[in-house]
Amino acid sequence: MKVLIAGGGGYIGSHVAWYLVKAGHKPVVMDNWSSGRPERVDGIDLATAEAQERPQARAVFEHFSFDAAVFAVAPPLEARPQRLRASRMIPACVGGAAVLGELCARFGVANVVLLSSGAVYGDTGLDGALEDSPERPGCLRGDLDLCLERILGGYAAEGAFGLHVLRLFNVAGASLDGDNGEAHEPERHLVPNVITALLKGARLPVWGANLATPDGSAVRDFVHVLDVAEAVRLCLEGPLRRGHVCYNVATGRGTSVREVIAAAERAAAKSAAVVLGTPDAPMVGVRVGRIEKIQKALGWEPRHSGIQEILQTQWRFACRMAQEAPESGRLAAEETSANLFGEVALKLGFVRREDIERALRKQQEDVAAGRPHRLLGIVMLQENMITSAQLLEILRCYERKPAGEEQS
Repeated sequence: MKVLIAGGGGYIGSHVAWYLVKAGHKPVVMDNWSSGRPERVDGIDLATAEAQERPQARAVFEHFSFDAAVFAVAPPLEARPQRLRASRMIPACVGGAAVLGELCARFGVANVVLLSSGAVYGDTGLDGALEDSPERPGCLRGDLDLCLERILGGYAAEGAFGLHVLRLFNVAGASLDGDNGEAHEPERHLVPNVITALLKGARLPVWGANLATPDGSAVRDFVHVLDVAEAVRLCLEGPLRRGHVCYNVATGRGTSVREVIAAAERAAAKSAAVVLGTPDAPMVGVRVGRIEKIQKALGWEPRHSGIQEILQTQWRFACRMAQEAPESGRLAAEETSANLFGEVALKLGFVRREDIERALRKQQEDVAAGRPHRLLGIVMLQENMITSAQLLEILRCYERKPAGEEQS
């Protein structure tokens, strides 16, 4: 089965892509690479396009012939909880859903899977939410997910394609071999942050400590990313159906932030340097999903979603990343490469000299703060100095330069 994965260079989308490869399918990853990483899906067919830009997205549909599509476009992350900007999120998510829904209908894609979220329910209480529970998001992310569900649901209601909506709860964990895991920039998710804090002795920010929960910290339903990928596979391989069906992808049980930290500390035999912070808006105390519906309909089970396995797989991935991080000697070579990349960008007229200097300072700030090293081109892209198309053009010119050529 040829499957389009929009947003497939991201954390969840890349795991779905590789899972489908192992299941015998042929995914095509479409991404704008603003936060997705092509190295995550190296060896899979790639297409660079903005989902909300119809000419770019249409060109992908014209080049490939898809049997199914997975919409895994995630909103851009912000450094602090609740600080989400509609100006960044709406074009990427809502605009992308509108364009891809229309193209799936026009090009005869039979089966569409939308990765939504449990944020649509708001506070669920410890008993958890069923798929027909009231939808009271109370936050921009939940509002957007409901909007996406209704956009694609409108096409499904007209018989354009069958739609599976998967409402994902707190996705975490990494691949079993440690090759792929959660590493956003900025990273504000609990599991990767607690692992990083324990590995590097860094501070661990925790938002919300006086909530109306058993221990005062937020309670969330953590589901392993591989269990999410299995849910996607089951939706794609099941009987084709017109209309719209919705499933929670969760575990049916909540784990508090304090409980996750304690479990990680036990495994690492050390304590995390927790720093309590205040969120920018009231936080949801409890978000838990009931899963009877997906268990009965698809035979799906959260096989990898115990908190210990989630932590262990992310730990393995983080250790591997730490081993591959540049040492001081290698960093000097990378800085030379970065300067050369900047010179190419300058010669093409895409940036100014001060843009290059600002991007290099951002790189240095990342290293000093213990954050993952970002290549200069990724820094420029994420700081809106260049577009994704310009990044690709710079890389093409950069790669054509003879080895050992001196900078002018």
